[in-house]
Amino acid sequence: MPSSSIRVTEQSGSRLTVLAPAYYPAAIAVLSMVLLALLVFFLISLLSGHRRTSGVLLGALFILLVGVGITLRSTIAVFDFSTETFQVESSLAGITWRVHSYPLSRLEHAGIQRGRGTERLILQLTGGELVVIGGSTSQPGRDATAQAINDFLARGGKALEEFRKN
Repeated sequence: MPSSSIRVTEQSGSRLTVLAPAYYPAAIAVLSMVLLALLVFFLISLLSGHRRTSGVLLGALFILLVGVGITLRSTIAVFDFSTETFQVESSLAGITWRVHSYPLSRLEHAGIQRGRGTERLILQLTGGELVVIGGSTSQPGRDATAQAINDFLARGGKALEEFRKN
């Protein structure tokens, strides 16, 4: 099974790429629960003498698609000092559905937002806006990735100032 850790996948002097992959353990758990529920409903339907299994199958298929789709969400964030932008691309089951670009000058820092039993990697923008990288799960790698982003911004900011002076 591929790694579900949020991590830096590319780093150079002017570019940093962060991947928040799909959280496969959650997808497997959702799939298992839906298959178990489907089996129980199917057995109840057979034992009760009703042959109306198509509604149960459609309901289970809908729950399966929604559950697995939510857990197979991934995000790629690219921070680029050469273009002075960062871009956040969200995908659902491998299909890109949202891309946002921001000027790097709006990015204050990366951090971890903690909630009830969940954490998520966030980018704090000027004006209080938050950009979420990945989902609210127990995926490992958040703290190290936030630190890598902040270190990159600190190093890159100094290099960018030097570049602009010349």
